Amino acid sequence: MNSKFQDLIKEAYSIFPAQNPLSTLDACLTCCMSEAQSIRLMNENRENLVCKDIYEYNNTAKSGYTLETSYELKHFLPVMLSLFINEEEIHHSTELFFQRIKMLPKESWNNVEIDFFERFVTNYWIYCLTNKELPFNEDIGGIYLCLYDFPVDKNSLLQKWEDNFSPKSLSHLIDVSYGSYDMLKTNAFFNENNSKEFLSWLERDTLKEKVKNSLERIFWEENHEFSEELNLKLESLYILIDTI
Repeated sequence: MNSKFQDLIKEAYSIFPAQNPLSTLDACLTCCMSEAQSIRLMNENRENLVCKDIYEYNNTAKSGYTLETSYELKHFLPVMLSLFINEEEIHHSTELFFQRIKMLPKESWNNVEIDFFERFVTNYWIYCLTNKELPFNEDIGGIYLCLYDFPVDKNSLLQKWEDNFSPKSLSHLIDVSYGSYDMLKTNAFFNENNSKEFLSWLERDTLKEKVKNSLERIFWEENHEFSEELNLKLESLYILIDTI
């Protein structure tokens, strides 16, 4: 975990204070979780919880996502974020982890919490853009859809990408530039709104021009040593960007 995320996780523990002990746990005790584990989760200091505990909590059936149960999720949230950043499996899919947060009513979040999410998501997005290997074997389009409708300014995500074109961030662009609509449709968060915005961004002439200018600068003006795979991706992007 880099220093930015270490600071953000530390901040999360102060922004989302502990509710020890939790008075209730919105979980199915009939077949999804034992009563003993439920009692432990309600009483254990959250700093002591491990990946197995959070995985079990996330995968148990819930009654719903309401203002009344938001305090419970916020109690576990710093632990979840810490494990998530360390690429621990805390749910059987990345999309469903984000869905837990996004399905709470918007009024569940105050301005301080929304500001935190904006900074956390922005840092996570930039981290994904600037790393060759994406967390959880995701693709960049899938990560964008996971973050869409999060309590953040969604327009800033694509702008951050556009403002920080580099060999690595451009290499992710090729993954969504060819057959992107079919790929996005396989994501659990796909819908007409988020896909339309993403694809409209890809189709902008100004974006295509910026991509080509960035690639020309990278190939001809800057001194880079690329792997054969990355070189092929960037060359393919230069050709395919006009076909979107």
